[in-house]
Amino acid sequence: MTSPQIPPARDLQADGADAEARRLPVLLYFSQTHCSFCRRMEEEVLLPMLRSGRYEDRILLREVAIDLERSLTGFDGGSLDSRMLFHLYDGVVTPTLQFTDGRGRPLGEPLVGINTVELFGWYLDNAIDHALQQLRTSRP
Repeated sequence: MTSPQIPPARDLQADGADAEARRLPVLLYFSQTHCSFCRRMEEEVLLPMLRSGRYEDRILLREVAIDLERSLTGFDGGSLDSRMLFHLYDGVVTPTLQFTDGRGRPLGEPLVGINTVELFGWYLDNAIDHALQQLRTSRP
């Protein structure tokens, strides 16, 4: 069995349509290649989440590596690079976790940085619950 990987953002329009169909928030994980805090978030929080299988019906997770400046399709179908997307969400530092609806509209405040891993999991679960509640109680 292969270890799960965090799927990279490539086509957010398609991901957004999938998220809307499943009534899930999109979780954009903004990272950088040489960010030690990003590696910590991946190893101690995000990858264990994926391995657990408990989040498949709660979020659609996509990684946006801002230092690679890869071209991707935005929620609106237009082309942009990963750094441009980061700036659209007023990103300043990595790691940043931004929850959106299927059209790219923010669902709450982003989670920025990571310090105490034991507490971060609690904050992340609360943010997921909040995003789900916002998404499922709002009108399209």
